[in-house]
Amino acid sequence: MLALASLVSLTLLQHQAGPHMLRHSSLPRLNLRLAAEETVEEVDWQARQQAAVAAYEQERRRGVLIAAASGAVAASFYAFQRANPADPVRLLQLMESESLSLPEALANGRPTVVEFYAPWCESCKELAPSMLKLERSLGKEANFVVVNGDAPQNAQLVRTFGVDGIPHVALISAKRKLAATLVGGIPESVLEADIMALLKERPLPYGASASTSTAEQSAGRAGTTDLNG
Repeated sequence: MLALASLVSLTLLQHQAGPHMLRHSSLPRLNLRLAAEETVEEVDWQARQQAAVAAYEQERRRGVLIAAASGAVAASFYAFQRANPADPVRLLQLMESESLSLPEALANGRPTVVEFYAPWCESCKELAPSMLKLERSLGKEANFVVVNGDAPQNAQLVRTFGVDGIPHVALISAKRKLAATLVGGIPESVLEADIMALLKERPLPYGASASTSTAEQSAGRAGTTDLNG
């Protein structure tokens, strides 16, 4: 009887303790599940953060590339416009704005080509591409000075060079001597031949004070006016 009573008491004790023991034994598993869920959320948050940073960096690089490309496109467009102007007058005005002043040109020891033009002058417009071409090819050896003869601020230069027709191109030696003058419709070959002779310090093959439209008409020698004074 005593043994039976002990067995019954043990059974009742196990029955009463069973649920509590079950709840306690399930706590580690619950904690593991919560820890796992927190780890997943943390990994997910880190992934989203990294994705956001990567997207920002990609957008920043894209912005830098666009800015660089815009600058390159703008520079190319400017160069194209300068090389292929739609309006020759605009080209002449651009060349004038980039020219040295005449005193600066005469002081640097290089030969100088001075062109007087006017916005309404058709021959000036025809000569503009040739002037640009020669400036681009010979601009490191000679000065190219473009002057709007119609502008009031250039009236003194017009009088100094005796400009009575345009285009009027004065070719000045490195010693500041007026070597030749070409006036009117000037073929590119004539202008180039004179400039090349000027660079080599040889007599210029063309130059006249009268209006000229052909190479034959422009043949001759110009006087040598000294511009030092």
